[in-house]
Amino acid sequence: MFEVSAWFNFAGENNASAYAVQRADGSLSLVVVNKDASHTIGLTIDCGRNLNSATLMAMTASSLTATSGVQIQGAGVGVDGSFAPLAPYRLATSGSRVNCYVAPLSAALIHVI
Repeated sequence: MFEVSAWFNFAGENNASAYAVQRADGSLSLVVVNKDASHTIGLTIDCGRNLNSATLMAMTASSLTATSGVQIQGAGVGVDGSFAPLAPYRLATSGSRVNCYVAPLSAALIHVI
C-alpha cells in the first residue's frame, strides 16, 4: 500500500492528474500531469516500506495540446513517436518516502523501487 500527497504553494484550483500502477515486482510507477500554466506541484510519495531508489522522467511542451516541440527527458519526439531520452533524474529517498516536483505544463513518470 502506498500514499501520495501533493502540496500546492498557491491558492485556487489545483489542476493536476495522477495515475499509479504497482508492478508485479513491487515497484511503483506513477504519472503526474501538471495542467497548471504557472505553478509547480510538490509531491511526497510514501510507499509504506523502505525504498531502494527512485527516478523521474519529465515530459515538457509549450502547452498541453502541443503537437510539436514535445520533449521527453530532454529528447525531441519524432512524428513516428520515437525518442532517445537522457537518463532519468535520480531522486533522493528517505526511508519509505520520496519528494519531487512537477513543473507547470508538464508530466512526470516517477518509478520507485
